[in-house]
Amino acid sequence: MSCKIILRDTRIFYLTESARTAGSYGNLCRFRTKKTLRLFDLTHSNIEKVMRYVSKDTGSLLRTILGTGVTVGEQVAAVKLLLGNKGAGKLPRVSNTRRGQRLSYKDVNRAVFRNLAQEFLIPAGYDGYYSSRKHSIFHDGEFHSEIMLVDAYRSIEKTNRDPVVSRHSFKWALPRLFMNYCKGTSRLVKSYGPKLTLFCTGGMAVRLFLQEKGVYLTPKIRRTSDFDFTCAVPAPLKSDEEVQAYVNFSQKIMTDHLVGFVKYLNREYEGVNARLKITKYRHTRYDEPRLQVPGTGRKVYQISTYQIVTGKDEVTDMVDVALALYPKASRTMLSIPFSNKIGIPIQKLKYQLIDSMALLSGSFLHKGIISKRNPLTGSSHEKGQKNAERLLELLRVSKPNKSLREARRVSAPLLEDIVLGNIRGARTHARSVNRVLKKMS
Repeated sequence: MSCKIILRDTRIFYLTESARTAGSYGNLCRFRTKKTLRLFDLTHSNIEKVMRYVSKDTGSLLRTILGTGVTVGEQVAAVKLLLGNKGAGKLPRVSNTRRGQRLSYKDVNRAVFRNLAQEFLIPAGYDGYYSSRKHSIFHDGEFHSEIMLVDAYRSIEKTNRDPVVSRHSFKWALPRLFMNYCKGTSRLVKSYGPKLTLFCTGGMAVRLFLQEKGVYLTPKIRRTSDFDFTCAVPAPLKSDEEVQAYVNFSQKIMTDHLVGFVKYLNREYEGVNARLKITKYRHTRYDEPRLQVPGTGRKVYQISTYQIVTGKDEVTDMVDVALALYPKASRTMLSIPFSNKIGIPIQKLKYQLIDSMALLSGSFLHKGIISKRNPLTGSSHEKGQKNAERLLELLRVSKPNKSLREARRVSAPLLEDIVLGNIRGARTHARSVNRVLKKMS
């Protein structure tokens, strides 16, 4: 197969260590492992041991395909029963007393190993199986060695570090593909002057920061998939014309970047048919930007949403870009070495903490959109719970930093009240958090 083709499926994925064997099936495509693989050794003795863990039908199919505990005559009879004489094609004349051998036959092979994966390999924590080279009269005297992986996109990648994806998994691979693309670019991390600072915010910013620190990511943090960017101006804009100029400039940065990303997708994955969809939301006039986060004074002029459309019409939210007033914003807020390394501008720990503390405390103290993210009473309480989880992990990372001791002191009781469901106590401690935020900003 071509390395650029969009696969039908990666849930049952076959590989071999032999380039010669792979070449006999079509075009060579090389992969690398992303982790140490835990593979089940597909031997007769091991198959006998797992028979009690799989269904009767799966066990019968395993014996037919692998020749475990049956004769070659019984294998032929079973295949003919499954597919019919015409469907089974040309099978060798065999003795019914000869020990069973490896038989790989059309969809039967795929079906039996899909069942084995679902009933045994996945529950037992295996990444797949390994099968050594085997003598087989069904395959010109020998059947090659092979590796089968379950959910291959989790454990291997192409040698250029692009993930292995299928039509089924492409949507979920888009964040990883976007990060891969950003690593080879500098558009998002370069300086655009003192009056505009671009950086990633929200859940993805925290996720990337914690990953760099080697922190285990909880499901609520790990499952963040879209990217929020802020184009921050440090002082209020003075006219509608100035707002429009900054809107046009910030949109050009991100549009050029996403256009390049779409070209990359279509170049690396033939047939994905990726397109870009842009939606713009203008909220207010220049003198009335919407207050979004009272604790930091963040006010939004405009938000643009970028979606990736693939296949026929599958839409995936990819990037939100906000032109926002963020008092005193500058590139001193950014972790420049880390940002350059990943191609995505990320704030230093202090400013990650400020944003997370302000979101969480503000959801208890203020009305409007921010109150929807209250982890106990908000209509979007799931987002509030994610905010609490992110703040907790950032506080843990901050322990060696003595200058952030006060932030830890006031945030810990707020997080404890949230766990206990103590709304009154949470509001009291949220006020303490806001007082500390004023000192930190």
